[in-house]
Amino acid sequence: MLCDICKQGLEGIWDPTKSKRLGNVAELFDSDSDSSRDAELARRMPNIRFVKEDIETGPKLEPELYVFGHHASYESFKQSMDRGCVMCNRFRPTKKDEERNPKFKELGYFSVFTRFHLIEGKSVNSDKRYATLSHHQGPQPTPGLSADTEKSLKQGQLVETLPKTFRDAFEVIERMGIRYLWIDSLCIYEDLPEDRHAEISVMNEVYRNGFLNIAALGAGDDDAGCFFDRDPREVAATILDVQVSADGKREPHIFEFENHWAWRLTLQGEPLLSRAWFLQERLLAPRTLMFGRKQVFWECREAVACELHPNWATSNDRMSPSGTRPWSQSHFKMLINSGFRRSSDDPRRRLLLEWCGIVENYANLDLSQPGDKLVALSAIAKETQAKWAQLGAPSEYLAGIWKHSLPETLIWNLRDSGRRPSSYRAPSWSWASVDGRANIQTTWEGGPAVWFASVIDAGVVSVGEDDTAEVQSGFVSLRGPLPFAEVSTVDRGFGVQPGIRQEDWYIKSLRGSQDNEQGVISLEDFSKNDEHTVTMAWGVGFDTVEDITKQFFCLPIRAQPWGEVWDVAGLALARQDDASDVYRRIGTVYFYVRDEKSVRELFGRFPETTIEIR
Repeated sequence: MLCDICKQGLEGIWDPTKSKRLGNVAELFDSDSDSSRDAELARRMPNIRFVKEDIETGPKLEPELYVFGHHASYESFKQSMDRGCVMCNRFRPTKKDEERNPKFKELGYFSVFTRFHLIEGKSVNSDKRYATLSHHQGPQPTPGLSADTEKSLKQGQLVETLPKTFRDAFEVIERMGIRYLWIDSLCIYEDLPEDRHAEISVMNEVYRNGFLNIAALGAGDDDAGCFFDRDPREVAATILDVQVSADGKREPHIFEFENHWAWRLTLQGEPLLSRAWFLQERLLAPRTLMFGRKQVFWECREAVACELHPNWATSNDRMSPSGTRPWSQSHFKMLINSGFRRSSDDPRRRLLLEWCGIVENYANLDLSQPGDKLVALSAIAKETQAKWAQLGAPSEYLAGIWKHSLPETLIWNLRDSGRRPSSYRAPSWSWASVDGRANIQTTWEGGPAVWFASVIDAGVVSVGEDDTAEVQSGFVSLRGPLPFAEVSTVDRGFGVQPGIRQEDWYIKSLRGSQDNEQGVISLEDFSKNDEHTVTMAWGVGFDTVEDITKQFFCLPIRAQPWGEVWDVAGLALARQDDASDVYRRIGTVYFYVRDEKSVRELFGRFPETTIEIR
């Protein structure tokens, strides 16, 4: 007679989801060869038998590579033995057996992978592989580590008590023979802020040194899991039976669009992609295996791929080997859904462009705690800071901007209306001070440029010891012309109200100061002179709806050729108070002027002044 558990286990021995595998034999019993491993296993566990004893000698079948478990508890196992299950009685353990097998006894003889327990990271040898998990917690609370749960987690808990996403992650590492799994909510004390700050400060090491990052891409919360029921036909390319000659000959074809970007349609809208923390986890992890609702995706330093295109896929929708991509020498690995970013032959310039690309992908992602805007990118900031040092150009990190890149990277704008958090998060000149789709307007490399603003000094005051995380204040001191601007709305008709975009406003005049009515230069007057033909209006884009005003100061930063005109970009500023030389950023300004001479003439009439922006 066989008990139900043994019967089901034997029937599903080829299916890891049905027959529980306690672990890979090679992982559980260290040895130099198959024969010595088997001998050691037989010595330690004389009651365990291998499948190979009953089959002809030959290549090992898959089940032979694993040690299989039976019942989830000793009580259940003993009950089946007492009832006469021949399989349970054949594997009856003794106390001596358990003492010979510390790896089994460590978690319980019947629960090597049906139970988990919390261990100190320093107790694991550095050569041991571990996996990390990227997940979306969702609105419901998730089991976590706290002073109250620490003891029980260290003693061990049943995996089945965890949310489905965690359970599925354990199944993935079990299949891959990985013994350790790092999950943020189970490995960081949720009730100890100092522990959270300490762990976040070394987050780059956690993900960078992991063997694999498992991403529950399609899970909107921790109860959704990694594995989804799906129709394979919705992922596979459609084979078209196309007539190719007049004699009626037909051949199979694939629609070109399916080959190039059909995979994007199964990627877009996956819940985890909107989570801000996930971006740095993907960038840092050497390998990320992403389980989507319709297919599985892969990212590493050599390739990005998916089930539809298992060889490789690139972010600009072309399929090509890693070595032929212009960004194959990039400082960070390419992400499967990242937008195109200009590259450079100069490694320092390339690193800056990559950082700007990361910020543009990150800036509008979701955070459960708005104050984590800089914190959730701090691991990437540390990696970038180390790379600057390696390139012989160490740089100070200032609330999301690198000091040596000033004033260029102060020129960022929002593609949609931004939102300022209720609590202070960053100085107004940093993209981190608002939530929105940021675009950093880097200067075209190799072309001429005129710089109107120069940096006197800049700095931030960090909340703690980590200079890549939260800040409590910051300033940048600049010198340059500071004309006072008046704007008017662009009439779009049909009762359309102006928003924050540059297309909604135009600068109608500039003058030397807020109170000076002399020396006013208007767009209309400047355009009348044929020599100064303006192709497009002078404009302003505000950061938020609350920043909209019809008068402000503008600080031009740089000018460069753009097509047939010169593009001048700068900042729209407002005074902190009426009598102060301290300003705050409220948006960006742009001017399109005919040529370099006209650019210099336009802003050369305004005296330079030194200001501070906070």
